[in-house]
Amino acid sequence: MKIDAIRRSYTKDKLDLDKLNADPIAQFELWLKDAIAAELPDPTAMCVATVNSAASRHSGWYC
Repeated sequence: MKIDAIRRSYTKDKLDLDKLNADPIAQFELWLKDAIAAELPDPTAMCVATVNSAASRHSGWYC
């Protein structure tokens, strides 16, 4: 079996920093609304990530 034959593509759009809402809650609401409207299989799936800039390390959690 080839993994690429069963993998879903997540390249529908890109993050444009110039178009982000300054309010993170409002931005999240826009993303969620778009995901629901696109009839994605898992519109509420997400990965929460943090960065420790002092240690230059990142961590992510799937929710």
